[in-house]
Amino acid sequence: MAKILITNSVPTEPILRQIPRRVANWCNHEFSLTSTGEAVDAWVVYDNLLIPETIRIDRRRTMLVTAEPPSIRRYRSVFTSQFGSVRTSHAAVDHPNVERGHEAQPWHYGMHPCQSHPQILDYDALASFAPPAKTKLLSVISSNKVVTDDHRQRLRFVEKLKSAFGDQIDVFGRGIRDMPDKADAIWNYKYHIALENDHSEYYMSEKLLDGFLGWSFPFYSGSTYADDVFPKGSFARIDMYDPDRSIATIQSNLQSNSYERSLESIGKARTLVLDELNLFAVLCKAFDSMNSRVLELPPRNAKSTTLLPKRESVRLSVRRLMRAMSLAA
Repeated sequence: MAKILITNSVPTEPILRQIPRRVANWCNHEFSLTSTGEAVDAWVVYDNLLIPETIRIDRRRTMLVTAEPPSIRRYRSVFTSQFGSVRTSHAAVDHPNVERGHEAQPWHYGMHPCQSHPQILDYDALASFAPPAKTKLLSVISSNKVVTDDHRQRLRFVEKLKSAFGDQIDVFGRGIRDMPDKADAIWNYKYHIALENDHSEYYMSEKLLDGFLGWSFPFYSGSTYADDVFPKGSFARIDMYDPDRSIATIQSNLQSNSYERSLESIGKARTLVLDELNLFAVLCKAFDSMNSRVLELPPRNAKSTTLLPKRESVRLSVRRLMRAMSLAA
């Protein structure tokens, strides 16, 4: 069993809740969020480090998984070059061992106690849920951020939705209608509108996945990757840059009772979210791929590696130059 250390840029997120406790052999690796000082088999940094950290591991067994979309954050080579490999949705990331694809953002559904679920929900609890008796129709989550073009268009689109659906739709989001957990905006609703703040090919955040976890039928404006991985009929694609057509799509699905007709497909999509698009399922596969590339390395040795945060640009530049010089020697 491999020991894999995860450094998360948001250490307060209870991401280990996504690992099953009652499913045997779901992933034959052991994950930890804190170092004991012992050597590990792999070190995964999710998004960034808060401080420089040193772990007993060969650098080639380190991996960066990006989290923010290209429109929000750039992961420059001076930062990414310190890792042995990179998993990212960013087309612009340059690295000799890069895997482009879905970054498996941690679920936000059930991350905090709320009215819909008084306890934090782990994998086992989520997997046990049957479709609830939905009491409300339609919801959407949108913060009041206006940093990017997608942020601004999202707000404009939400205004169109409010005009079209009136009291049939409830609008949630930071700065608009705050909630302790996203579940309060999904669990009681038959339909949920998921709007990405970036429409890159592979960038599919937790927004769509959270909709499935809450047993809702999602309307999704975002990555085309969703069409490749989720069952046909489990969600409906919309485009927030085409409000009139999107509203017509939503109205058509409401009228034809797509939620009731799609429960089987939604259930299959939930299984994919739980067992294949789960961050830890992705990391298990990524470790196995990494391990096959570095078989000549002892999995655990006394060699130490120090990784630096993005903000340490000067030190990162010096270390990158020194590595280049050692390779050229």
